[in-house]
Amino acid sequence: MSGGLAFDDRRHRYTLDGRRIPSVTTILGVLDKPGLPYWSAGLVARDAIENHDYWGQRIHNGEDPEQVIRDLKRTPWKERDKAARRGTRIHQVLEAAAHGDPTDCPRDLLPMAQQAVDLLDREGVRTVETEARGYNRGLWYAGTIDLIATIRGEAWLLDWKSSRSVHETHVMQVAAYAHMDTILTIDGGEKPMPHIDRLGIIHISDESATLIDAGDPDGVAWDMFQGAHTIHARKQEITNMIKENQ
Repeated sequence: MSGGLAFDDRRHRYTLDGRRIPSVTTILGVLDKPGLPYWSAGLVARDAIENHDYWGQRIHNGEDPEQVIRDLKRTPWKERDKAARRGTRIHQVLEAAAHGDPTDCPRDLLPMAQQAVDLLDREGVRTVETEARGYNRGLWYAGTIDLIATIRGEAWLLDWKSSRSVHETHVMQVAAYAHMDTILTIDGGEKPMPHIDRLGIIHISDESATLIDAGDPDGVAWDMFQGAHTIHARKQEITNMIKENQ
């Protein structure tokens, strides 16, 4: 063994024993998301209209229109990165809330932090682990669990979601986390993944927080993740085969 599980925050990549290991979200990326092209097109169209003076001036100044088009096409990725930065801040606040101390909270996130505290109190959530990185060595994937907690005597694996709605892939994500065999301890050691009775999504905004029961860890979401895992792994085999024969 050469170092166990490590995470490169800048590249958002995991390695296990010095080898790249795909994340749960990377594996789920093989699934079709039919709403994504409409979302992307809408962002580009909105940028073009709301900032038409800026884009028009660049063309008026003689800049190559193809370069302007390339920059406009980057709009969805800029929005994604902005959302990722906000998501990181939100998770830091929610992790603190899970430990009962959201006091060091940016002003703009205070309403969400209060919603989180209220929900945890209302549902009787008792925190066991937060932001726990782990892996499944057999299927070869890794990820970071938002929250493991007990609720009414059962062990729940929970994920915070501040997106507009909850999707099927969110449930597959927590199912995959529940089937990791090892998680890291706070001092960087390793321990077996605890038994999980239920999966849950905490859907949160500035106005509300809802605990969604996402079912049994061995249910349909786990079956679907394993299907996505097979596609992800075999797709790479085909890619390698093509490269070898070119």
